[in-house]
Amino acid sequence: MQKELMDYIQSMLQQGHSEAQIKDALIKAGYSEDDTSQALILTGATQAVQEMQPAAPEKYNYFQRLGTALFKPKTFFANIQDEQGISEALLFLIQTSLITGILAAAGIIIALTMALNFLQSLFPAASALAGQSLLFIAPFIVIAISITIFAASFIGAGILQITAHLLGGQGRFDASYKIVAYSSAVFIPAVFIGFIPGVGQIAIGAWSLIITILGISILHQVTKKRAFAIAILPSIAVGVIGLAISVILGLQVITPVSPPQTIPSTQIVTPTAPRQEITPVSPPQTPITLTAPQTSECAEVNGQWCYSTIVEGGTSQGCSDTKENCADMLYTDLASTKNDLTECDNIADTSKKSSCIGTVAGQQKNKAACDAAPSKDDCYGSYAIISKDSSACDLINDQNAKQACAFLATPPPPVPEAQTVSNETAQCVKEIREYGPAWCYSKSDGSSSCGPKDVCLADWAADTKDPTICNQAAADQQNNCYANMASTTKTPAYCDQAPSPTDCRNTYNSMTP
Repeated sequence: MQKELMDYIQSMLQQGHSEAQIKDALIKAGYSEDDTSQALILTGATQAVQEMQPAAPEKYNYFQRLGTALFKPKTFFANIQDEQGISEALLFLIQTSLITGILAAAGIIIALTMALNFLQSLFPAASALAGQSLLFIAPFIVIAISITIFAASFIGAGILQITAHLLGGQGRFDASYKIVAYSSAVFIPAVFIGFIPGVGQIAIGAWSLIITILGISILHQVTKKRAFAIAILPSIAVGVIGLAISVILGLQVITPVSPPQTIPSTQIVTPTAPRQEITPVSPPQTPITLTAPQTSECAEVNGQWCYSTIVEGGTSQGCSDTKENCADMLYTDLASTKNDLTECDNIADTSKKSSCIGTVAGQQKNKAACDAAPSKDDCYGSYAIISKDSSACDLINDQNAKQACAFLATPPPPVPEAQTVSNETAQCVKEIREYGPAWCYSKSDGSSSCGPKDVCLADWAADTKDPTICNQAAADQQNNCYANMASTTKTPAYCDQAPSPTDCRNTYNSMTP
């Protein structure tokens, strides 16, 4: 199944479909995200898509960067994510800090001048003296603000990088610095509206937070929810640490003001009932063992809700973060394994229930079963994909779902017979297929696999258990080759020989259920 999926992805890429379109369509069709990601890695889809991307846009000048960062931050960060280093971001920050310092100094001088004009009638000599002092300190205000912003940018970027790394961010320090530097664009409007009590500070804070979240989401390649957590976690940590320090210091200065009280000898003390110690029940640490024909309920195992079933016709198991999702997965598997539509009635989620009905209907070639589904679009989509009956896609109302259905309901073209592949050569041989050139390897069991050269080398290495073959792959694919070898042979120690053992093990973990 993995080989058919890889061949199908390769074919779709050559037809011009993007990795995101293929992945989204396969997940909607019922393939797991792990299987889809693994297939994309082994086919080299990521590299192929990157080679198809257009060249980086022209550089912005300062005011274009300022305006776009403030009002179109999502577009801005998407366009500058390929910038190398922090030179452009650092220049932007220096220019912004100088402009902010000048505006702030001007505002301070104007405010104090207005105050001194009010006092001039009372203290004319002091007014003239103060005016000379303001002219003297104005440059220092600009310098102080600029230096503060400059120093704070590196500290803030360091804290952001640590937090992003802990929460799964993919970017390096230069990505974190770009986020901090370009988020400083709000300092300029802050000079004009920040003085408004309450509203000004809230508006500027929210504005800065939105820019920061979008920057983290794009440059660190995480979801917006996780980007929000990365953005606010340092503030929460500082608040908690400050509160803890305050409590500790407060406890140190508190002294008792009264001696401890004693119970008079004549006072009768009624004993209380002894406390009953409650022993927590530990979750099961071993998989649930079942005998046919039995069905397990969802049970909490190591923080997840898992089930395992053994029924006539097949075995299935799975885990989910919530009990509700676990139950839906359980009944979906039961319905598919037993080919029984009534099991779908136990599913709470209407979309999953409809997909379950469509899956069983597809197995039974019974399109009419979708008439009883809560969501007919989901039912017809699953039916079409399972039964390979693309005519059912025409019954779907949602256009995006209809296109995805037609895309997946059409079976991939059969792989033509390869040209002669010698078992004696034990190496990858370039062949010409209907869809273009491919590299094929004849395995020890007599079967052969074909695909991109790096995939062929990975199959060869795994079949012969020879990790040195992975060194013939492209530099950016060697870790994937070692990971495939570790996954196929169930020997994660092979990752220790990879150029990056950490990257190899991460890929291995994503490939291993």
